[in-house]
Amino acid sequence: MNELNEFKDLAFNVTWRLRHIQAGMKTAVRLVDEGEWHSALTLASQNGKRLSDLIRELRELNNATKLYMDVVLANKIPRFREDQAYVEQFEAAMAEHKVWDDTSRCKDTLHRLEYDARVLSKEILALLPLPDSAFFLFFRSFFSKKTIFGSVSVFVAIVLVVLGLMVADREKHSLLGEYYSDKDLKTLYKTRLDSSIDFRWGQGGPFLWGFKTDLFSIRWTGFLLIDKDGLYDFRLESDDGVRFWIDEQMVINDWNVHSTKVSEGQKELKAGSHSIKVEYFEDYSNAQVRLLWRLPGETEFNIIPSRFFKNEKDSTPND
Repeated sequence: MNELNEFKDLAFNVTWRLRHIQAGMKTAVRLVDEGEWHSALTLASQNGKRLSDLIRELRELNNATKLYMDVVLANKIPRFREDQAYVEQFEAAMAEHKVWDDTSRCKDTLHRLEYDARVLSKEILALLPLPDSAFFLFFRSFFSKKTIFGSVSVFVAIVLVVLGLMVADREKHSLLGEYYSDKDLKTLYKTRLDSSIDFRWGQGGPFLWGFKTDLFSIRWTGFLLIDKDGLYDFRLESDDGVRFWIDEQMVINDWNVHSTKVSEGQKELKAGSHSIKVEYFEDYSNAQVRLLWRLPGETEFNIIPSRFFKNEKDSTPND
């Protein structure tokens, strides 16, 4: 369990760093399009080094991530190393006031590095929604030196079982998220199941492609499973507006534009199933929304674990 918690911390750290690198590359591309070559190259070089450091750390983590990153580097972003070195050379030449007329290639390289950052983000983020236990079992067992699988057929069978259990668990212990392409919860773009409300998108957004990073809204609905009577404290950390209902009673209302802010409320709850609804909208710039609770008798707020959410009403919290 300690290893699993360490991996969860690592996953959060990796996604946070990737989002910042991606945002930095996007800014570099915009700057070069505006003719701000020096600022663009400096920013691209810095974020290229950060991306390179992140790749190195993931490769050194264990056999699983080394193999995975090697596959990504070879097949998805094969020119990353070459492009990074080229940008560093171009930056050094400009710093020394040398004439380097190959601006067209440099511009293409910056665009490609920004694309590389997006691809790597997608590849890693695609793995993270999987339930921790399934992800952990898959990589630790299959890619470790002492694999527990005796044959390919047994391996495939076990993976199919794990995937089936994974999908069923994800569908059962989750909230329905409705994603809208406006701030007013009117124009529905897509629905999906979210195992928790714990999102720090920064300058990004809920989807890598096809969806905006500003002026959107989300509504989550489902049931919160309470295992004992008591007074429960709830906290929403958001940028921008949020609202929160339990059993159709509003507990938190902070429906306005603001930077990252903490809003709290509390409610006396009986053991059993309680309907909940969370609404969120993003205006401009940074985007974040996190739902936490503090259990009766405890002092710390924590993200609500997925096992306490369900799509269908049920009075059993931990099945």
